Amino acid sequence: MMIGVHSDAMKAVAGHHAFGAQRVRGWLVESVDGVPSIIALVYQDNGDVCAEVVWMDHTHAADLDLIVAYLNERAGGGEHLVGALRNIYCGARPIDAGTKLGFNGSTKH
Repeated sequence: MMIGVHSDAMKAVAGHHAFGAQRVRGWLVESVDGVPSIIALVYQDNGDVCAEVVWMDHTHAADLDLIVAYLNERAGGGEHLVGALRNIYCGARPIDAGTKLGFNGSTKH
């Protein structure tokens, strides 16, 4: 089952990455209404960062940290990049994914 869950997560990520592939992005795992989720922080041309819920693991079976580490490594971004994108998105406050992102996918801060 876990292989199928990881495959589903990677398909969602691939679809998201194809849309706006030229933008700087970092990936992280946050809980959205108690569901572990992959979130993309995407740098916009105007200097804002858009946070988008890309995939939610309703099975709670996937190792999302492993997937996100792979995505950040593949993109050439590490903790420094993700931290910088997070700081632009919400300053020093932690991301409140359940409130700010909801289920529709994206919102700007």
